[in-house]
Amino acid sequence: MKKFIIYILLLSMCLIDTSPTYAQTKLPKIDAKSAIVMDAQTGQILYEKSMNKIKYPASLTKLMTVLLTLENCKLNEKVTFSQEAVYGIEPGSSNIGILPGEILTVKQCLYGMMLESANEVCSAIAEHISGSVEQFSKLMTKRAKELGCENTQFKNANGLHHDKHYTTAYDMALILKEVLKYPEFRTIASSRNYRLKKTNKQKGRWLGNHHKMIRYPTESIYSLSPSLTPTSGKTAFTTRAKTCLATSATNGDMELICIVMEDTGISVYWDTKHLLEYFFNNYEHIKPLQSYEVQTIESDNFIAHNFFSLVQPQILTIHINANYIVSVPKNYTKKRLTTSFKQQLDPNHNILGTLSIYYNKKKIGQTPVFFTPFIADSISHITAYKEFDFSHFSPNHFHFYMLSTTERGFLLGCTLIFLLLALKFLHFYMQLIQKRKALNQRCHSRSNKCNN
Repeated sequence: MKKFIIYILLLSMCLIDTSPTYAQTKLPKIDAKSAIVMDAQTGQILYEKSMNKIKYPASLTKLMTVLLTLENCKLNEKVTFSQEAVYGIEPGSSNIGILPGEILTVKQCLYGMMLESANEVCSAIAEHISGSVEQFSKLMTKRAKELGCENTQFKNANGLHHDKHYTTAYDMALILKEVLKYPEFRTIASSRNYRLKKTNKQKGRWLGNHHKMIRYPTESIYSLSPSLTPTSGKTAFTTRAKTCLATSATNGDMELICIVMEDTGISVYWDTKHLLEYFFNNYEHIKPLQSYEVQTIESDNFIAHNFFSLVQPQILTIHINANYIVSVPKNYTKKRLTTSFKQQLDPNHNILGTLSIYYNKKKIGQTPVFFTPFIADSISHITAYKEFDFSHFSPNHFHFYMLSTTERGFLLGCTLIFLLLALKFLHFYMQLIQKRKALNQRCHSRSNKCNN
């Protein structure tokens, strides 16, 4: 009986490049000490400059405070400002003049944090969610680690300087990527201004966005190209952190995140503008896996004519996300787009492994490879896994062999039978030896009698 072998056949990527050729402009040089450009949809890093170097984030911290607010609160919840929240911030730092006992909604607090970078609002939100700024800071650090931030530690909710309050450009990009999933955040962070209505303590007042690309989109010194639309932004400054800026923008179906840290003055906008325009003008989204063909075949090349071939195998079909997106240069060379497969079996999630995509030998993305068994209950029983090398197949073929419950039971049964037979043979052999010894003893006794 033939043995079923499951394999992934990755055909050559017959991608049709119908986009026009764009002249590659020179990658801009920036003044910032640290920066990153990340694809907001895929997390692909298009540019980095010391992106993992520890920096003080200043008010970029508020992106994490906003994320936790959206994750833990409803927009219409009431937040009452304590004496500590109002007066516990550094004198003269960013605020919107909230008074002790004043009540705002969570939505109003979000506008205060994102547009005016209000430090007392961050402290009040921290107390509202966790009871204290200290406990909220621990929650911030924990959430950052969950997002993959390996070099981030928070000590407050607003970003006022603390020697042990730090992050990196890469970690901040991960945080912004996560908070962009909330439509409420996009609405708030892209607003030029906001009318804060009358509260229980004060008259209404206007809040204005500090991010100049959003607030003054037509001023050439700050504005992006007409085809680009800023979708969010956060300013930041302390004397130790210097000027920092977080920005996201779209052009068609592509959205990019740009984090610039330890910059100076207006240069932070120039650096952001030049980086975003360069990568929007010179990169595009493609779906490289649409030309991949996935097949399941039957083969008799594995251990023919043994007891494994007597059991019913598990038959699998393989699935790859054909709509997986990566960013590549607009005049990319198709031959430089390659793939590799790593086996990482996870039966609980139907994952066979990971397919990585490379351009110019640099990894630009990865996506899981899933499997589905034809036998309905087999997936929960797959516990054994091994890869076998078939030299007569091309390098783009991958082979998998999995033991089902039936196979494992059959193998165990055969093993037990073998052990029982071995014990039976051993017992027979020991009896034979004992009989032989007894016979020798009788012969020896008779021989002695004859001699006497």
